[in-house]
Formats: sequence, C-alpha cells, structure tokens
Amino acid sequence: MVKTTENNSDTAATEQLAAHPAQIPTHPDEKKSLPAPNIVPDGVSPPIQHPLDPLNADEINLTTRLLLASSKFQKHMRIIAITPNEPDNKQSVLDYKSKDQLQRRATATVRDPKGRTTYEFVVDLTNKTVEKCTEYKNGQPGLTFDEMVEGDDLLRANKDLLAAFAKRNIKMDDVVFYPFSSGYRDETDSSSKRRIYRPYAAVRKHPEDNYYAHHIDGLVITVDLDSFTVEVEDHAIIPIAPKSGNYDPEGIKSPDNV
Repeated sequence: MVKTTENNSDTAATEQLAAHPAQIPTHPDEKKSLPAPNIVPDGVSPPIQHPLDPLNADEINLTTRLLLASSKFQKHMRIIAITPNEPDNKQSVLDYKSKDQLQRRATATVRDPKGRTTYEFVVDLTNKTVEKCTEYKNGQPGLTFDEMVEGDDLLRANKDLLAAFAKRNIKMDDVVFYPFSSGYRDETDSSSKRRIYRPYAAVRKHPEDNYYAHHIDGLVITVDLDSFTVEVEDHAIIPIAPKSGNYDPEGIKSPDNV
C-alpha cells in the first residue's frame, strides 16, 4: 500500500466557498452548466405571518449580515446552515393571533476550519443581535454541496491521484467522484479532529454512462475540508469491470452490457 498526502490549501477557498444548486456535479462537464448563485435581494420575500413560518430570504440575508458583523464570527469561518429557531414558549405559538408582534430567531450552524470545531449561533432577528454562540467540539454538521464541489476541484488537481490513475491507464477527464461520508476507521477520523469525506472514484465514458458499474477499486481517498488536504491510499491495481452496465433502452439490448 502507498499512502500519500497533498495539501492544496487555498486561502481564498477557505474564506469564501461559492454557493451551488442542490445537484452535486461529479464531472467537469456538469460544473460548466451550473448557474451562477442566485442571490435574492431584500424586500422581495413573502411576509412572515406565523411564528413557525420558514425563514424567508430577507431573514436569511439579515442573519448573514449580523453574523458577519459579530466579533465572534471570523472571516475564515463557513456558514453551513441557517434554520428557524422555534420559540421557547410553545403556548405563545398556540395563542398567536395575526395582530401579535412576531418574535423571530434563526440558528446558524458555522464551521471553524482553523479551530476544527463547530458553533451554533442564535440570532435575534427582531432585535437584530447575535444572542448566543455555543461551541460543539465533538460533532459535525452535514456536508454541504459547495464543500463537495470544492472537494472535487481539489481531487482533480491532486498529483497523487493523477499518478494513481495514470498507473491504471485512466484519464482524469473520464473520472467521476461521488462523495460519501467517511465512516470511522480509527481515532484520526474522529469528528473532533477533522472534517472529512471519502469519495468513490469511477470511470464514465460518456454523459449517460453508468459510472456506478465502473468503480475504481484499490484506492482509498480522503478529503479533509478543514485543511483542504487530500490523502491517497493506493492498495492495489484491480481491473475495472469491462461491461457497460447501462440500463437505457440501447444498453439493455446490447450483449456487452452485462
């Protein structure tokens, strides 16, 4: 087994990850078709009419501005999620009338890649203040689509992966990375130590090709999204399944399909 590590740390990437739609692109051709981030301007959101209404765009924008202005929020931190913070007093929700003043709060889940820790900020949207900040060292928020897209860029530029694929006569342009959670192998995978995922790599010959049928075995790839580090473990060169495994009408009829 050969294990290599490459650090492609990029300050710009750690400070600002671009937003992407909810479809994870797994190949450069798919990235080209991604639309630009859609930022909703203030004042165009539907009004809030009930304490349990979802956050609208105005409230999400306000939460972001209040976080960025807070002394507790550092510019290298990443906002992972912004969700409604339900009222503590449940009876007030049951008794709510349309003329009552709304008290609105949001919870922002934030990752600190330098401190390798996670925070939850409670933001009071009514009084426009950051109300509370709680640190969670032994937990991880879910991976975001923009992190996976950024991870895909790291993988495609990684010289150790390029070398591993070259040994197998595989071109990077034919490779698809599909992200999966890392699992737990030992203490180095602990959620308190780093933020990782382990993508599977497969070969795709054309846009409609079933790459799940062409997994590249023998490789274990780890992406650390805190340090922007890629680790490659090359255990063995294992032949890729030769059949196409496509389930479209043409593929099903082909004798070389399965």
